[in-house]
Parts: sequence; C-alpha cells; structure tokens
Amino acid sequence: MAKQTGPVIWEKTIDPVSFYKRCGVGCVRMKSNLTAERWRSDPVFAGSRKSAARLALAAKLASAFYQRIPQQHRSYPHYKQLVGVAQHMLCKEYDIQQVNKVLQFTISRYLRKLEAANPNRKPLRSPFAATLSLKTKPVFTKPVLPQTAAPQPPAVTVIGAAFNQWPVIIPPRGSPPAITGHIQTTGTFAQPLCHLPPMEGLVMPKTRQIGAPFPKTAPKTLGKHQGNIPGNNFQPSGSFIVP
Repeated sequence: MAKQTGPVIWEKTIDPVSFYKRCGVGCVRMKSNLTAERWRSDPVFAGSRKSAARLALAAKLASAFYQRIPQQHRSYPHYKQLVGVAQHMLCKEYDIQQVNKVLQFTISRYLRKLEAANPNRKPLRSPFAATLSLKTKPVFTKPVLPQTAAPQPPAVTVIGAAFNQWPVIIPPRGSPPAITGHIQTTGTFAQPLCHLPPMEGLVMPKTRQIGAPFPKTAPKTLGKHQGNIPGNNFQPSGSFIVP
C-alpha cells in the first residue's frame, strides 16, 4: 500500500465507512472484511494461494544456495535475485532439479567473480596442469632415414674356357717355332646389356674354336718362286695361331 503523507483529519465514521480529510481533500474509507480465515478458504483467492506457495518454495531453494556466499559478501539484493530466478522457473513449470542446477550455476559464477576480484588470493593451478608440467617433454627430432645407395644390377661375368689347352699347331718349314697357345677371356657385362635374369656368377663359356693342325710333311711345290714356298706368308683358312 502507498504510504499516507500529511496530516489526516477524521471527520466522521458511520458504521464501516469513515470520512476524513488529507491535505485539504476529503476522502472516504471503508473498512475491509477480508480476514486470514477467508483468504485461506475462499475459492476467490485460490490463485493467490498458489502463487504464495510458489514464492515460499522459491525462497526455500534460494536460501540453501545463498548460505554458500561468504558472510562479508552477503546482501539482501543477492538473495532476492536468487528467489526471483527460482520463482520464475517454477512459474514456467520447471521441476525442482532443474531449478537447483540453475541456482548452482548462478552461485558458482558469482563465487568465481569474488575470487578473481580478491587482491590477496594466491594463484591456483589445477592438479591436471601440475601433473603435465612435472613430466619431461619429449624431444621431437626429424627422423633420419638410412642412406641407401641406388640398387645396382647384379654383374654377370662371362668367363671363357680358362687355360684350355689347344692342340699344338706345327707350322711349316720356315715358320716360327711351334707354340702351345691358350685362350682366356674374361668380360663383365651389365644386366641391361646382356638381357639376362638377375643371376650372380653366371658363367657363359665361349664356343671352343679348334684350329686345324698343319700336316707334318710340307706339300710339294710346283713352282720355284720363293713366294710359293709353304711358310712364307702362309695361313690356312679356318685356323688361327694364338700365342
């Protein structure tokens, strides 16, 4: 109700009606017949009773969280704010568990603000951060790959008939003395040139070439010229002499 100001001059009261003046203005006032028993029992005030019940429940829920605020930081506006939040959620038909979660969040945020505003507080570190700081940080280095040489094709060695004894070639008369010859040829070929499968130590013997031996007796010559004498610049076809 609004507060009355100024002097009130009662003029007259007739049964439940009272006449009076306030600040030179005449007023009429009638005595109310509303009592506590009627408010609790009359169906007209059913809505008021339901609203009062929600307000009482909101005040009870807000009081439990308001007690968590330190004594030096408590104030009545904070309490009324918590009651208003709880009453608004109850009017929206939220259950009590959801109301408690919202009040918990509101109080926790307010306490964090108080802790951050305290100039004498000590810096706090979470145990998770302390555990990570105590561990030695691993040193990450660039992986060094083993240096491998380019793959080389296997060498194929072709070895001739080493130290094969060839038949003695008896030169004709007037030729150099007979020499026992042999052939030893060793060559190395790369795989792409030989077009061979990758087999190491592959031995490819050459085809043996046999020289035709000269006859022991020189053939008879018909001419008397020295150029026709056997042995002078003579080399039979199909044979060769290897020193």
